[in-house]
Amino acid sequence: MQSPLFFALVLVGTSMLTMIAVLMIAGAFRRTARPHGAAPSGGGDPVFLFEDEVLIDANERGAALHASLRQTGTQGEGSDWQRLMRFLAADFPDLKQHLADHQDDGTFSLTANDPARNLDLTVERSSGTLRLTLIDTLAEDGVVTLDRLSHRAMQDELTLLRRLIDAAPFMFWREGAQGQVTWANGAYLRRLATQSELMTWPLPALFSGGKPDSPQRISLADPTHPARLSWFDVNRVADDDGLLAFALPADDVHQAERAKRDFIQTLTKTFATLPIGLAVFDRTRRLQMFNPALTDLTGLETEFLLSRPGLEGFLNRMRDKHILPEPRDYRSWARRLLDIETNAPQGEFEETWTLPSGQTFRVSANPHPDGALAFLIEDITSETHLTRNVRAEM
Repeated sequence: MQSPLFFALVLVGTSMLTMIAVLMIAGAFRRTARPHGAAPSGGGDPVFLFEDEVLIDANERGAALHASLRQTGTQGEGSDWQRLMRFLAADFPDLKQHLADHQDDGTFSLTANDPARNLDLTVERSSGTLRLTLIDTLAEDGVVTLDRLSHRAMQDELTLLRRLIDAAPFMFWREGAQGQVTWANGAYLRRLATQSELMTWPLPALFSGGKPDSPQRISLADPTHPARLSWFDVNRVADDDGLLAFALPADDVHQAERAKRDFIQTLTKTFATLPIGLAVFDRTRRLQMFNPALTDLTGLETEFLLSRPGLEGFLNRMRDKHILPEPRDYRSWARRLLDIETNAPQGEFEETWTLPSGQTFRVSANPHPDGALAFLIEDITSETHLTRNVRAEM
């Protein structure tokens, strides 16, 4: 009875050992058959292994970088391959062209455009796989050691900044040295979607190129109302290797400015047909507006009026042309008009001027709350003569 039992135990043990040996051989075979250029298990620089643009492996630092890209606004869009290409394009803008030029098995290396970045990229093709190694040429081991609390604080701040950037109601983006859009926030991406733009890389540029510190007013088609335009104030500031750009909504400002221009044009056309001479002075008492009747009545040269003289210079020129009667004390009279708000009753000024030429002018000046002063000259010669004739007949 013991022999068969012993034989059975030996048989079972032998089978188990054989199975273990087979599994070990199979594992060793898989490790041996692993594609050439596969990513190391950890440490060193970030390494990525792709097959047909599908990420099949990454070392520990590569996986950490990949996870960070997934959480970043612009970088988080698209596939793993697209995210990594967008990230690398900032330092290696010609990477796609080099990949297209090196389709056969082999290795090539690139150096970041900005030497201060201290980055190299090694690309190796082998048997249908593509291995990318991002090398920090400055760091000895490529690793920066932080205590857990400092790392957590940095992660929390980074997460908050990403949320703020993505939730911002206005667009901002980054442009490379050639004007290509290398990064954009959520508002920019959402606007791209409404403009029916394809999410390519580099990202499509919504706004034409501009210069740093040179604000622009630019319009885009309104996706909800094709016949209407949306206006933006675009500002760009210089960055280390490109430009940072911001687009603030300006619809209300644009409409207000347009309404102001239309209103001024309407006033100008109205003033041009008035028979009364009009001169408008600002709070500093400089001439800002006048109509043709003013030149007709006073004979003041258009060139002089366009030079925006002050009120005192305006009165002096009229005095020189004998357009105003000579008062007994001209300086006191002129000062009373210059300080009309304090010297005239209810802030008003009105006089009748009888000129040596026989003309009679009714002159009035009305100050406004913002400090402006409207100076009106009306020719009442006919009215005066008529009144005199009526009185004479009576």
